[in-house]
Amino acid sequence: MPVPDRLVLNSKPQYIDAEMNWEDPLYRKIVDALPASASPATTSPASMSLRRSEADRAPAPTAGAMPRVHSHRIMLRRTLSSVAIALLGFAMQSRTDASDDRHNSTGNEYGFSLHSSTRLPNLGNPMRTRILPPILFALLAVASACHQQSDPVVVAPALNAASSWYDIVAAQPDPAVVTDAEARARMTATKLPWKVRDRKTGIVMLLCPPGEFMMGSPASEAERMDNEAQHSVTITKAFYLSETEVTQEVWQKVMGANPLWLQPTNNPVEKVSWNDCQSFCQSSGLRLASESEWEYACRAGTATAYSFGAGITNEQANFSSGRTVACGSLPANPWGFREMHGNVWEWCEDEYEATASSTQDAVNRNSSTSRVLRGGAWVNVTSFVRSAVRSDGAPDVTSGGVGFRVARSPL
Repeated sequence: MPVPDRLVLNSKPQYIDAEMNWEDPLYRKIVDALPASASPATTSPASMSLRRSEADRAPAPTAGAMPRVHSHRIMLRRTLSSVAIALLGFAMQSRTDASDDRHNSTGNEYGFSLHSSTRLPNLGNPMRTRILPPILFALLAVASACHQQSDPVVVAPALNAASSWYDIVAAQPDPAVVTDAEARARMTATKLPWKVRDRKTGIVMLLCPPGEFMMGSPASEAERMDNEAQHSVTITKAFYLSETEVTQEVWQKVMGANPLWLQPTNNPVEKVSWNDCQSFCQSSGLRLASESEWEYACRAGTATAYSFGAGITNEQANFSSGRTVACGSLPANPWGFREMHGNVWEWCEDEYEATASSTQDAVNRNSSTSRVLRGGAWVNVTSFVRSAVRSDGAPDVTSGGVGFRVARSPL
């Protein structure tokens, strides 16, 4: 809804005679007729200005919104109010003139004041006091009608500001985490905050900027599989991806139950199907990452088998172990994401196909088709936690060692 542009008459105009009687009945009558959008704030004879009330100013544009755009009705209202106030001063001057004329009149039947060669004609005091007030009231009525009209408000998102769905954790990428200066520059160029917290779930998410990368694995990579054909993918739109896998605590908060027992709630949720993840996303307003988005974030600018290099250790990833580890307990990759290798397989939005998509968008044509799983799990050997490894599962199947992380578009 539009914010009223309330006009405040906070002192008298500079062009009104300093000897004016501000308690004059005509002045009070006119002031009482002012529309709700204008009122006298004081009767002090100090210099006067028309301004908007501090208390009723439109609030500063909130995050994610452009400044309000005032319509022609507001401009008309301001103009009419200004003219009305000017006429008020002109009419009130007549009271002073009338008093002077009673003492100085030479019988001029037209009401000209003759005692000063520089004085403007008063046009007849009766004319000013009887005709100008109705004109003033008419102007104020039109101004009041304009005030009652609804004014359009144009609101558009502002990029580098808090959005309606998140709170900013860190506006700029941390050089200690995102060590590549070129990657930091691309993140900063989006004018989006680097690290945010989803307000509904409390999930911390990191920014992935637009860019291009080689998806899949080269023929020379050890233990690569046939479904890892290498191809170029362009990420055209920035997106957010959760820093860690979704925890049991967050799952229970959103879904009301934990599918696991006797495990720390800060470990990743397991035994959730792709369909279960869709229910979670519908409840939270988040989504699964597309397969290309997932690998883009996992590689984080690297081209090696793992985001940590050509090899990987158990100090860097959870694989060939007996169970999951707490989310966020292992080192981050070059963009700040944790446990992308191992811990639990992660559902992606895409249908599984022999060759991965060459676009950012998920392949999603038939809900009954097998869905993509990425990243490997705590139970797998080293080769199954490589950046390029692809697997799949039926959308309604649950299994230990299978969880997910979430994504979201910035706006």
